Amino acid sequence: MKLKTTAVSVLSLIITMLLHSQVNEGFDNTTYPPPGWTVSSSGGTTVWSRLTNNTRNGSAGTANSTNPSAGVSKYLTVALNTSANVLSVSYYIAVSSVTAGTGATLVVQAGSDTNSLTTLRTIDLEDGGIFTAGTYIQFTDNIDGTLASGQTGAADLRSSNPAYIRWSHQKVSGSSASCRLEDVSIPNAVALPVELVSFTAIPNKKGVELQWSTATEINNFGFEVERSAIDNRQLNMTNWTRIGFVDGNGTTNVRHSYTFSDNTRLGGTYLYRLKQIDRDGMFKYSSTIEIVVNQIPQEYVLYQNSPNPFNPATSIRYQLPKSEFVTLKVYNVLGKEVAVLENGIKSAGERIISFDGSLLPSGLYFYTLRSANFTATKKMLLIN
Repeated sequence: MKLKTTAVSVLSLIITMLLHSQVNEGFDNTTYPPPGWTVSSSGGTTVWSRLTNNTRNGSAGTANSTNPSAGVSKYLTVALNTSANVLSVSYYIAVSSVTAGTGATLVVQAGSDTNSLTTLRTIDLEDGGIFTAGTYIQFTDNIDGTLASGQTGAADLRSSNPAYIRWSHQKVSGSSASCRLEDVSIPNAVALPVELVSFTAIPNKKGVELQWSTATEINNFGFEVERSAIDNRQLNMTNWTRIGFVDGNGTTNVRHSYTFSDNTRLGGTYLYRLKQIDRDGMFKYSSTIEIVVNQIPQEYVLYQNSPNPFNPATSIRYQLPKSEFVTLKVYNVLGKEVAVLENGIKSAGERIISFDGSLLPSGLYFYTLRSANFTATKKMLLIN
């Protein structure tokens, strides 16, 4: 369920909409698969298609799966938002003929993750006691954690966002009859407006490239991209920051791919998420992804030590844009060298060096970073 967190009245409106909403899909519209639905296969490219003949009661369309390859499952899946009152899914199944010997079945599954769906029912498409050629038979499966008649597995989809119901056509061998699905009804649920099917982060020379794709979209205004950094020294997370926006594609049942480049120059551990916004202002967040960025700096930098003043130890941080010979030395106010912290070839990147002044008297000191192309000096105050 998508919540607009700024007003209780909006939340009440969303709940009311779900309580009075219902998925009624007969595949009559020429847009196929319908928004919120996807067709796929565990192997090959043949998937469920839309037919305009052999329909139930002369309707305009039906979803149809022809003879799948042995051992291959052909999937028809709907993604949902459900209310706390969702109870069941009903649907009609027909076969083009009843021919034994192929092991043809229709497996009905449900759950909140397409990688771990629960099997609600396995329908024997060759059972002459159930089917006659071309006749649609109604089935009903509970999705509130209980079992309906003939149902073998329980799934609780109440108040799920997202929730999935899948019909999988498969066979063991031979040439199986076509299987048809029509008039799917799910009270107190709506087809998921935007189904995000992937979201990844890839480091590159400029920073991080985010990539994501959607299977379907309804009234999708776009995506706000948000980032948060993990402070490894403090082991905590900073606040989320909006770093960009990518336009959506409105209403579509075609897969769309999106990219966004975050040209951060600082290495570290980052979290990213998407805030998907509908045209009516309602929104929801994607899952969070984490990435470690080992970013090569673009310039030389010698940072101020921390803490400063210090007693007796402090940290000195610097960065190099390339691998080279460097020295990092500490001097007193008379210019006398009192410590050598770095003296050798160092790789490109950021380094943090600890300096212990417990054997030195209190006072002002200077630290200098030198390379063939760079020299920088900063002050620090030791208080023993």
